[in-house]
Amino acid sequence: MNPSLRVFTLSVLSGAVLTFSACSKSDSNTATPAPGTIAGQINPAASITTVTATPASGTPTTATPTSTGAYTIANLAAGSYTVTYTPASGYTAPASQTATVTAGTTTTLATTTVATVPGAVTFSLNGTAITPSALIGSYSGNTLTVGGSSPTSGVTVSASNVTGTGTFPINAGTANTSANVYLISSGSMVVTSLNTTTRRASGTFTATGTAFLGTGTATVTNGVFTNLPLQ
Repeated sequence: MNPSLRVFTLSVLSGAVLTFSACSKSDSNTATPAPGTIAGQINPAASITTVTATPASGTPTTATPTSTGAYTIANLAAGSYTVTYTPASGYTAPASQTATVTAGTTTTLATTTVATVPGAVTFSLNGTAITPSALIGSYSGNTLTVGGSSPTSGVTVSASNVTGTGTFPINAGTANTSANVYLISSGSMVVTSLNTTTRRASGTFTATGTAFLGTGTATVTNGVFTNLPLQ
């Protein structure tokens, strides 16, 4: 081979090797950014079932709070996220929060305080719809008592052996109007939710009773109790 051509060829090859080596070194120094984390606290602890972090574009990431109410959403790319909360039964959804995630760090949000759904009781007594001004609710010895009263009327019914959801016979209670007091003699209570931790219950009831003095009957229909606080 011509000596001049040989020198030229070696020079080209050497340059290519150096260029490749430099590119390889540059690529190896380009590290993937470390993921970030969002953390926070729920109060009360059992009021939220899931926490979701949603980026401006991309797939949401969810986490389940621990028994103490702490939550951590890990492996998040840097950027802005909207954090939303799914409430447990009996609680209202709190306002969302905005979190800015920085690579390799943890963004800690303010404690999220969750409010309960207000308790309510309604029923019809002898055909008159009533929304009581005072609620009645208790749970003791597996006996669930629900009801409510207003200045002129009220109903209280109790069912025994209530350990969870289901349909239970009403075995005690009273109904009163401005004219008389009635002793509940029969009825049915359907419990759709009973939380012994938060002491809240929901369900429906119907009942009938006989006058304590004189004659007459009381018919209780359309009884509904929702998230009723229990003593």
